Amino acid sequence: MEQEKALDIREITKAFLDVNRWSISDMAFLTNIPRSTLSEWLSDKRELSTRHMRCVRDFLGGNYVKDASAVCSDLLIKRGTDNED
Repeated sequence: MEQEKALDIREITKAFLDVNRWSISDMAFLTNIPRSTLSEWLSDKRELSTRHMRCVRDFLGGNYVKDASAVCSDLLIKRGTDNED
């Protein structure tokens, strides 16, 4: 029986930042969590407090994500740029 792999919140947050082209500094500004704290947490060097974890979950559940049409436009632009080389 194949065991399911669960995504952890660090992985989700990293992907979220990447897809939206946001930096850790952007996230720190929006969540009011110190940048150094987020950086250490994302690199698995520390755990977040319950309060900070709640802020991360609120951030991930917020209206910060680009909508699908914006993401598709970005992908098409990237493909067009890659084909020009």
